[in-house]
Amino acid sequence: MTTTYESGTITVTGSNAGTVTVNIGAGTYAWSSGNPTQTNNRGITLSANGGAVPVTSFSMTNLSMSTATAAASGDSSSTQAFTISTYVANSATGGFVSMSLSSCPPGTTVTFAFSNQQAVTLSAAVVGVPYPS
Repeated sequence: MTTTYESGTITVTGSNAGTVTVNIGAGTYAWSSGNPTQTNNRGITLSANGGAVPVTSFSMTNLSMSTATAAASGDSSSTQAFTISTYVANSATGGFVSMSLSSCPPGTTVTFAFSNQQAVTLSAAVVGVPYPS
Protein backbone atom coordinates (compact mmCIF):
# COMPACT_ATOMS: atom_id res chain seq x y z
CA MET A 1 0.00 0.00 0.00
CA THR A 2 1.31 3.47 -0.93
CA THR A 3 1.44 6.29 1.61
CA THR A 4 0.15 9.67 0.44
CA TYR A 5 1.08 13.05 1.91
CA GLU A 6 -1.27 16.04 1.93
CA SER A 7 -0.28 19.51 3.06
CA GLY A 8 -2.40 21.30 5.61
CA THR A 9 -2.38 24.33 7.87
CA ILE A 10 -3.10 24.70 11.57
CA THR A 11 -4.17 28.28 12.33
CA VAL A 12 -4.09 29.57 15.92
CA THR A 13 -5.68 32.92 16.80
CA GLY A 14 -6.34 34.76 20.05
CA SER A 15 -3.79 32.68 21.91
CA ASN A 16 -2.30 33.71 25.23
CA ALA A 17 0.79 32.05 26.61
CA GLY A 18 0.29 28.30 26.84
CA THR A 19 0.33 25.07 24.88
CA VAL A 20 -1.77 24.14 21.86
CA THR A 21 -1.83 20.40 21.18
CA VAL A 22 -3.59 19.04 18.09
CA ASN A 23 -4.17 15.28 17.99
CA ILE A 24 -4.93 12.85 15.18
CA GLY A 25 -6.86 9.71 16.08
CA ALA A 26 -5.00 6.42 15.77
CA GLY A 27 -5.47 4.65 12.46
CA THR A 28 -4.04 5.14 8.99
CA TYR A 29 -3.21 8.87 9.46
CA ALA A 30 -0.18 10.55 11.02
CA TRP A 31 1.43 13.99 11.30
CA SER A 32 4.36 14.22 8.92
CA SER A 33 7.03 16.59 7.65
CA GLY A 34 6.18 15.53 4.09
CA ASN A 35 7.10 12.93 1.53
CA PRO A 36 10.78 12.06 2.09
CA THR A 37 11.24 11.12 -1.58
CA GLN A 38 10.24 14.55 -2.95
CA THR A 39 12.83 17.30 -3.27
CA ASN A 40 10.20 20.08 -3.06
CA ASN A 41 9.09 18.96 0.40
CA ARG A 42 8.58 22.06 2.60
CA GLY A 43 8.77 20.25 5.93
CA ILE A 44 7.01 21.93 8.87
CA THR A 45 7.00 25.71 9.18
CA LEU A 46 5.64 28.05 11.84
CA SER A 47 4.77 31.59 10.74
CA ALA A 48 3.69 34.55 12.81
CA ASN A 49 0.65 36.55 11.75
CA GLY A 50 1.97 39.98 12.70
CA GLY A 51 5.17 39.97 14.73
CA ALA A 52 7.22 37.21 16.29
CA VAL A 53 5.79 34.24 18.15
CA PRO A 54 7.70 33.46 21.37
CA VAL A 55 7.79 29.66 20.97
CA THR A 56 9.22 27.95 24.03
CA SER A 57 8.88 24.41 22.70
CA PHE A 58 7.60 22.41 19.74
CA SER A 59 7.11 18.67 19.61
CA MET A 60 5.53 16.22 17.22
CA THR A 61 4.77 12.53 17.20
CA ASN A 62 2.77 10.65 14.61
CA LEU A 63 -0.45 11.41 16.55
CA SER A 64 0.22 14.69 18.37
CA MET A 65 1.63 18.14 17.56
CA SER A 66 2.29 20.61 20.42
CA THR A 67 3.43 24.22 20.35
CA ALA A 68 4.09 26.06 23.62
CA THR A 69 4.42 29.85 23.67
CA ALA A 70 5.38 32.44 26.23
CA ALA A 71 3.60 35.77 26.66
CA ALA A 72 4.40 38.16 23.81
CA SER A 73 6.87 40.81 24.99
CA GLY A 74 6.26 39.72 28.59
CA ASP A 75 2.65 40.96 28.39
CA SER A 76 0.41 38.14 29.60
CA SER A 77 -2.72 39.95 28.35
CA SER A 78 -1.62 40.18 24.70
CA THR A 79 -2.74 37.55 22.22
CA GLN A 80 -0.87 35.89 19.39
CA ALA A 81 -1.75 34.47 16.00
CA PHE A 82 0.33 31.96 14.07
CA THR A 83 0.10 29.19 11.50
CA ILE A 84 1.82 25.83 11.26
CA SER A 85 2.19 24.39 7.77
CA THR A 86 2.53 20.64 7.97
CA TYR A 87 1.58 17.37 6.29
CA VAL A 88 -0.71 14.47 7.11
CA ALA A 89 0.37 11.05 5.89
CA ASN A 90 -2.25 8.45 4.98
CA SER A 91 -1.56 4.78 4.35
CA ALA A 92 -5.09 4.21 2.99
CA THR A 93 -7.27 6.10 0.50
CA GLY A 94 -9.47 9.09 1.34
CA GLY A 95 -11.66 8.97 4.42
CA PHE A 96 -11.83 11.30 7.41
CA VAL A 97 -8.97 12.29 9.72
CA SER A 98 -10.11 12.38 13.37
CA MET A 99 -8.72 15.54 14.99
CA SER A 100 -9.10 17.13 18.42
CA LEU A 101 -7.37 19.46 20.88
CA SER A 102 -6.00 18.06 24.13
CA SER A 103 -4.67 21.40 25.35
CA CYS A 104 -5.44 24.98 24.38
CA PRO A 105 -5.29 28.32 26.25
CA PRO A 106 -8.73 29.81 27.07
CA GLY A 107 -10.10 32.07 24.32
CA THR A 108 -7.91 30.52 21.63
CA THR A 109 -9.36 29.45 18.28
CA VAL A 110 -7.63 26.63 16.40
CA THR A 111 -8.54 25.52 12.87
CA PHE A 112 -7.14 22.98 10.44
CA ALA A 113 -7.46 22.93 6.67
CA PHE A 114 -5.97 20.79 3.95
CA SER A 115 -4.83 22.80 0.91
CA ASN A 116 -7.80 24.13 -1.09
CA GLN A 117 -10.34 23.00 1.51
CA GLN A 118 -12.42 24.91 4.03
CA ALA A 119 -10.98 25.20 7.53
CA VAL A 120 -12.52 23.14 10.33
CA THR A 121 -12.59 24.53 13.88
CA LEU A 122 -11.01 22.14 16.38
CA SER A 123 -11.96 21.57 20.02
CA ALA A 124 -11.69 18.87 22.68
CA ALA A 125 -14.45 16.98 20.83
CA VAL A 126 -13.23 14.79 17.96
CA VAL A 127 -14.12 16.11 14.50
CA GLY A 128 -13.71 14.34 11.16
CA VAL A 129 -11.73 16.29 8.57
CA PRO A 130 -12.12 14.97 4.99
CA TYR A 131 -8.79 13.71 3.62
CA PRO A 132 -8.28 14.85 0.01
CA SER A 133 -8.74 11.98 -2.41
